[in-house]
Amino acid sequence: RCANNKLKGALPAEVFELPELQELDFRVNRICSISDDLGRLGRLTELRLSHNQLSGLPVAVYRLTNLQHLEAANNQITDVDLSITQLVNLNVLDLSQQPNHR
Repeated sequence: RCANNKLKGALPAEVFELPELQELDFRVNRICSISDDLGRLGRLTELRLSHNQLSGLPVAVYRLTNLQHLEAANNQITDVDLSITQLVNLNVLDLSQQPNHR
């Protein structure tokens, strides 16, 4: 867990070198971008990114077919690609509280 650490900028690259990782928690930071290397974490089942500064979800998220829980509330996300429907194991999706939410 790396929640509530005031991390700024991009998600740390070292995270992508942990292919067996199943849960990733970077809630309550100042993350504004995530590399497409996120797709290397094929065993990821939970991804928690709420309360950051993301303007969108990286395309790599849609390749995480084992993902069951995706939490990205309270960011700056204005659009979500229809590819999200490829996440057939997704049980929880929280994209609430976006500033320009329609």
